[in-house]
Amino acid sequence: MSKKFAVIGFPLGHTMSPYIHEEFFKLKGVSAEYKSLQISPETLPDEIKALKELDGFNITIPHKSKIIPFLDSLDTAAQLYGAVNTVKRKNNKYFGYNTDAYGFINGVKAAGLTLEGKVLIYGYGGVARTIAFECVKSGCQVTLGVRKGLIDRAMPLKNEIEEKLNKTVAIKEIYNISEKYDLFVNATPVGMYPNVDQSPLKEEQTTLFSGIYDTIYNPQKTLLLKYAEKNNIKCGGGLSMLVYQAALAQQLWFEVEFAQEEINEVIAKTSNKLLEMFGTKKNIVLCGFMGSGKSTIGKALAETLNMEFVDTDVLIEEKEGMKISQIFEKFGEKHFRELETKVIEKLSQEEGRVIALGGGLAANPDNHKFLKKCGKIVLLNCEIEETLKRILGDKSRPLTALGKEDIINRYNGRLPIYKSIADITVDSSGKSSKTLERLLEELS
Repeated sequence: MSKKFAVIGFPLGHTMSPYIHEEFFKLKGVSAEYKSLQISPETLPDEIKALKELDGFNITIPHKSKIIPFLDSLDTAAQLYGAVNTVKRKNNKYFGYNTDAYGFINGVKAAGLTLEGKVLIYGYGGVARTIAFECVKSGCQVTLGVRKGLIDRAMPLKNEIEEKLNKTVAIKEIYNISEKYDLFVNATPVGMYPNVDQSPLKEEQTTLFSGIYDTIYNPQKTLLLKYAEKNNIKCGGGLSMLVYQAALAQQLWFEVEFAQEEINEVIAKTSNKLLEMFGTKKNIVLCGFMGSGKSTIGKALAETLNMEFVDTDVLIEEKEGMKISQIFEKFGEKHFRELETKVIEKLSQEEGRVIALGGGLAANPDNHKFLKKCGKIVLLNCEIEETLKRILGDKSRPLTALGKEDIINRYNGRLPIYKSIADITVDSSGKSSKTLERLLEELS
């Protein structure tokens, strides 16, 4: 019998929770359905009976605290934060949990940031309270940031944290900050779709922070994060936080564990789903020396992300009606390089593809302006010893006829060029499954 789950909130808008949970269901072969239920604060008491017919549900704004009186028990985190975002039914009793902290900690880690030193958290609502508690527990010096004239609004949260954890918390109006901090966390909806032209910080204010984390996941790159990137500040968005929260919810519901590569896969798929729903899905371009795994990894990546896979060598062969080796033999290498330029120029005007480049295409400076227009460039870097094992004796590769010494020289000559244009570099010397796992983690 199929189990039933849902997310409740008001308003819900374009929630990604059903998509994320359905992807996790697939990974574990769980027979279940997940839907979104928009429930207003006024009607929540009337809807409780229907909610308790579900096997479990998630809660978002504004019900995280209001749901508590209707539950039989709370876990330690939910009790501490005074907020619940996951409910599990067991033996007709209803247990409340809070997975926000787990999602936040792992989201920050995925962004390469750390919870330490002075942290300014913008907000005082449900998301902010969990993050503030967690930062204080981690030993951070926490300041709650508020808009001008709203210090009184944040006082209850300040007082509660100080009472429960015996640590001092400051409050400051955000427009007035001038000192340096280690981390800024946006725990408000400022900058969230459709209000993408808003930011909680001015561009010049971002330079006060060593790191910036935005809990918003739509858009994936908020105006705040664009400001941070422009000023070379390490930063990250809330998509991974959302997925980690869902993973823990399912662990609670089904007593299952998700491997890191499974979580990375769902993050990558959700990222592309968001782009599909709200924006352009950029190409992912794989470059590297011959034998680096561009075709093998590219096909697997395209399948995982539900994108189209194209190989520039295959496109040329199809257009010319002959194999690459025949083109080299009949017209020479110079003619082949001209064909490569025409192909990549055309691909730079298209979207939504994983593109595997021929080994020499990315090494040609004439192609770099088109490659930069294509999308994110990934270098699959295979060590020379493994490369030689993979390609020597492969007669379908024209350049292998040059011999081992010439191949090594070409490899050493091209690698610095590949590195100069790559946005991401992934070691592809080992098994393709491990390479794909590392690549998905980098893309997320």
